[in-house]
This record gives sequence, C-alpha cells and structure tokens, in this order.
Amino acid sequence: MGNVARDGSSNRYDGVMMLADKVGASRFLLPAPVVAASVEEKSVLLAQPLVQAVFSVARQAQAGVIGIGRIDPQATLFQDHFISRGELDELLAAGPWASCWAGR
Repeated sequence: MGNVARDGSSNRYDGVMMLADKVGASRFLLPAPVVAASVEEKSVLLAQPLVQAVFSVARQAQAGVIGIGRIDPQATLFQDHFISRGELDELLAAGPWASCWAGR
C-alpha cells in the first residue's frame, strides 16, 4: 500500500500490518505516496526499482488484502491529508463507483 501523505507523514492505520503479523504473513509497504500529484509523477514512481520490486512480490502472492474506505469528509484519505478538499469534492461529485477507480 502507498503509505505516505503529501506532507511526508505516514498512515496511522496499520491494520494490514497487524493482520500479517497475526497470521505469520510477509508484509510490504509500497514506498510511494497514496496519491500521485500528476500522471508524470506516477510514471516516475512506477519506474523506481524499489517500487518495481514490491510489485514483483505482489504478483507472486497467494493472497492480497485491499482496504476500501469511505469517501466523505470523515474519510481517512481526507482526514490524514492524503487528498485535498478539492479532490474529495471531485470524488464525491463522480459518484460511488467512480470513486473506487479514481486513479491518477
């Protein structure tokens, strides 16, 4: 999972980490921001060797966990400053299904 906010802080919710520890699974953090600032930044991040290494491990995994949080003013993505108010408003205007696939 991407785990770095734009201000450099990290996600305070480590549920995936605790779950992995409890079941004896390996865990990997994606060394990237949760939301890229632009398509160009996304391309640069995806080209990084460490990011590619984590994706390589993920492709070999037997199972994966993904968290789908809420999209509203109480959303972790918004509260922890991973997305701006403008981005939250854009996701809300796009509707619930569009919000799930909003990747830039």
